[in-house]
Amino acid sequence: MTHHILEVDNVHTYVSGYHILQGVSFKVEEGKITTILGRNGVGKSTLLKTIMGILKPVQGRIIFKNLDITPLPPHKIINMGIAFVAAERAIFGGLTVEENLSIAFNGNREEYEPRLEKIFEIFPDLRRLRKLKARNLSGGQQKMLAIACGVIKQPNLMMLDEPSEGLSPVFVRRVMETIEKLKEEGTTILLVEQNFNAVKKIAEFCYFMDKGQIVYQSEIEDINKHPEILTRYLGVSL
Repeated sequence: MTHHILEVDNVHTYVSGYHILQGVSFKVEEGKITTILGRNGVGKSTLLKTIMGILKPVQGRIIFKNLDITPLPPHKIINMGIAFVAAERAIFGGLTVEENLSIAFNGNREEYEPRLEKIFEIFPDLRRLRKLKARNLSGGQQKMLAIACGVIKQPNLMMLDEPSEGLSPVFVRRVMETIEKLKEEGTTILLVEQNFNAVKKIAEFCYFMDKGQIVYQSEIEDINKHPEILTRYLGVSL
C-alpha cells in the first residue's frame, strides 16, 4: 500500500507581492526519491521554503506524516523530522567539518558519537577532512558537508535544493550516489533540480514545475517515452 509522507495541497505563496506559487499540489511517497524539475525562476526554491515554514502560504495546506504543518515555524518542522539542504550550502566556513556536524546534531551527546560514525560511513571523505575548516573544502565537499549536517539528525524526509548546482560532473555523480545511499538507509528524499541527467538514475517519480504550478507528473522511466516534456519545460533533450 502506498503511503505518502508529504502532501502539498493547493498551495499559494507570495514573495514581495509576487504570486510565486499558484496552486501547487503534489505528493511524496515514503521511502522513495521524488524530484521536482523546472527551469530557474519557476518557484521550486519557494516551494521548499514554504514547506519548511520559512515562507507562509496564503492558501492551501502542507501535510507531513498526516499532520497539518502549515502554520508551524521552521524549528518545529525540523523537530518533526524534515531536513532542508538549501542551494547556498548553509555551513559555517570558520568551523571544522566536525564542529559543523556537532552544531547540526544539537542533541543528546550520548547519541552523538554513534551518529557521527554513521555519517563517516556514508560520507567517507568527511572522516578524512574532519579537522579541516569548512571554508577550505572544495565546492563538492562543502555540498557533502551540508547534506551530512541534514542527515545527522536522522530525518524522515530530506529536501535538497539543486544539489548538482555548480559541481563538476564527477562530484555530481558522487552526490547523487550518496543521496541514493541515504534512501537505502531509510530516508525519503525530495530533490529540486533543473538537471534531469543528474537525477534520472536515482529518482523514481518526477513532477515538472512551470510558472508556479505543477504542469506534468510521471514515473521517471516514462520520461524516455515523452522527450518533448524535457524540451518544453527544461529546454533540453534526452
